[in-house]
Amino acid sequence: MPETDPTLGDLPAPVRQRLVSLVAGALPEVAVLPASLRRIRDFAPARRARAGAASIEGALQDAEFRVRAALVVPAQPGVDDPVTAAALAWLGRGDGWLEDLAKALALVSEHEESSGREDERLARLTVRLDQAERVLREARGSHRQQLDEARAENARLRRTLGQERRAGREALEAATS
Repeated sequence: MPETDPTLGDLPAPVRQRLVSLVAGALPEVAVLPASLRRIRDFAPARRARAGAASIEGALQDAEFRVRAALVVPAQPGVDDPVTAAALAWLGRGDGWLEDLAKALALVSEHEESSGREDERLARLTVRLDQAERVLREARGSHRQQLDEARAENARLRRTLGQERRAGREALEAATS
């Protein structure tokens, strides 16, 4: 954490994205908008966040706009999500906001580290799944071939049985006539 108040650029990408999303959702209620944001004000919130992300980030560099945006972004006390908590702390800058931001950013960092471990585990499991699917496909192919062979043998034995029955009936008829 820098010695001065952290700028938007100092925040991790997920926190910046959440901040943009929160501000984009409340943009129509902000009293005075910079010219760069007026053109996206009437977009749907998701589109505002997507299409106006750079403009919103640029506008948040201005302290006056940040304060106006903080007044209309809904307060969310007791937020469980550290990314949202960090975004709200940076935006609102209430009493103890630097400590709140530091705690939330520490949790975000821990989550990113654990997410990295989870990604590695997911990659290992994906490889194992691919191997298991390949073995399953091979086993299905082998079983399908065995089933086809068994069906062909069954058909051959039925023909032989039918021929033997017919020969037996003919022999019985010949013996009785």
